[in-house]
Amino acid sequence: TKGGLPAESADIFIKDSRGNDLSVWASSQTGADGKFTYRGVNPGTVSVHADLDGVQSEVIEVGVYRDQTAQINLTLPD
Repeated sequence: TKGGLPAESADIFIKDSRGNDLSVWASSQTGADGKFTYRGVNPGTVSVHADLDGVQSEVIEVGVYRDQTAQINLTLPD
């Protein structure tokens, strides 16, 4: 979100627990509703952040589990 509203077209970046940038292999961008999907991430802990026009969100660590969907909220500064 940005300013309390969904942030459309934000680029999503994800790194695994070893710091490998998974965004190199697949990319994701938020839709009009501010949501995104990243598929094929191996189980474990990953770090996720968003970037919109050079403005970055906080980095959030997320636990990824096999055959489960993780939901997170990223906030971009105004």
